[in-house]
Amino acid sequence: MGDRERILAWGLIVLLVLLAFGFFVEPQPRFPGSLGGSAIGIAGALLMLVAMLYTPMRRIGAIKRLFGGVRGLRVVLTIHIYAGLIGPILGLIHTGRRFEHGLGIALTALMLATALSGYVGRYILSRIAEQLRDKKELLHGLSRNFDELLENEAPAEPAARSFAAYLGRLLTPWHRSHAEEPPHPRQVAAAIADVKSAIVAYGTIRAAFRRWLVVHIVLSIALMLLLGLHVWQVLYFGLRWLPL
Repeated sequence: MGDRERILAWGLIVLLVLLAFGFFVEPQPRFPGSLGGSAIGIAGALLMLVAMLYTPMRRIGAIKRLFGGVRGLRVVLTIHIYAGLIGPILGLIHTGRRFEHGLGIALTALMLATALSGYVGRYILSRIAEQLRDKKELLHGLSRNFDELLENEAPAEPAARSFAAYLGRLLTPWHRSHAEEPPHPRQVAAAIADVKSAIVAYGTIRAAFRRWLVVHIVLSIALMLLLGLHVWQVLYFGLRWLPL
């Protein structure tokens, strides 16, 4: 995702949190069962279902190839992110801030947990991947610089010649005032060690957040189960806006 898409996604998250705390929406006990409330709820449920399709598309090779491989999955991932954020927003509007039953409270909590865990985890993973890519490029450059320094390192000068060169530098300090001293191989080796340590640390963090995405998938499955139970409950007790 580009910077513009990230800003839009973070704006949706802020809206989701504000709606969760009851801002912008006054309590409407009869709204969830009305025609408008039901339409918003159905739209939110369909968007959350669309968001769920990303996981099988990504895991099953035949479906991945059908959607154009990695390039096609990027488009599907963007749809997954926006659908996974807009769906819970519509779901919160659908509730009308009516939290009277355990199923509704659990469904609302799972919507928030799934949306926030998915996007925040994905955002952090993308940032870690960028840092890893930059560190590896830096490591490649430092390694090449280190090899060049070792190849171009001059042999030690005789003592008399070195002393003469030293006196010359003392007598004409302006001759090398603007010259850039090449780094010592030990300095480059220390920088390489630091970058390798950073790569290991970022790799450990990335592995931890991959487990975080597993938690997100488990939350998504639980959300779909509760959503299906909610739909069955609504159909079982009837829709108030349907003509008798």
